[in-house]
Formats: sequence, structure tokens, C-alpha cells
Amino acid sequence: MTNSVDSSQLPETRTLANGIIVSYENMSRLIAADRWLVKIKCKVFCPVNLDDLSSLAGDDQELLAELRNVFAEGLSHEILRERNFVDEAEKQEIIEEIIAQYEINVENYMGSDVFTRRLLKTRAGEIVDSFRLRQNMPPEPVMDDDDGPADFSACFRD
Repeated sequence: MTNSVDSSQLPETRTLANGIIVSYENMSRLIAADRWLVKIKCKVFCPVNLDDLSSLAGDDQELLAELRNVFAEGLSHEILRERNFVDEAEKQEIIEEIIAQYEINVENYMGSDVFTRRLLKTRAGEIVDSFRLRQNMPPEPVMDDDDGPADFSACFRD
């Protein structure tokens, strides 16, 4: 019985036809005696064409600069799947089952161009909303350095 997990059980990092890079991380750990928390993270990295951001920003150059800054490195997405209190004898079978589910999702959904467009639209929408909110907020009031009264005698009655 060990606390460590064998990462060689996971598929290697690969690149799909649409440019998405998929990798897996085994985050499983022993939780009690011979019981495991089996936790597999699927990490998806999507390169972003910065020219596509122009349509989201419209004519606002400041917003376009913000979007380009945020998405300069690309777009990442993580999915966690876990099973709790798994018997050590069943651990490998559960890991394989989770990986098989990921593979189906990766091939059918993430492998299409629809996934990248929707993810970019969702994340960019959040940034645009935040940017617009910051633009419309009144400036924060300037706090003067008034320390209040020199003593607190004004707070008490005789």
C-alpha cells in the first residue's frame, strides 16, 4: 500500500486536428487504509487567433487590448472527474473508466471547432462584461487624511 500514484497509466499529451492540446494528470490519493480518492484532471489548451478577438471588441481599442492581453498565452480549460472511497483493487479499473470517458468527450466534442469557438466566446464575454462594468463605475472617493478629533471627549457626555 503506497500513497503515490503511477502517472504512466495515463495517456500522453496529444494535439488534436483543431490545434487543441490535451493532457491528463493523476491526482489520486490514499484516503483510508485501502481506500482511494481517484481523481483525474483533463487539461485542455486551445491556441487563440488574436485576430478573432477583433469581432468581439468591435471598435473599442482599449477592450481589444485587454482581450489580447488576457488571451495572449491561449485559452485553457480543466475538467475534473473523481470517484471517492475506491477499493485499492478496483483503482486501476476506475482510472481506465474515467480516461475512457474523457477520450469519448475529447474526440466528440473538444475535437470539433465548435468547442473552441464556444469556450472563447464564453470567456471573452466574461472579460467584456467585467471591462464594461469597470468603465461605468464611478471613481472611488478620495479619502482625505483627516484623523478625526484630536481626542475622543466629544464622543462622551458628562
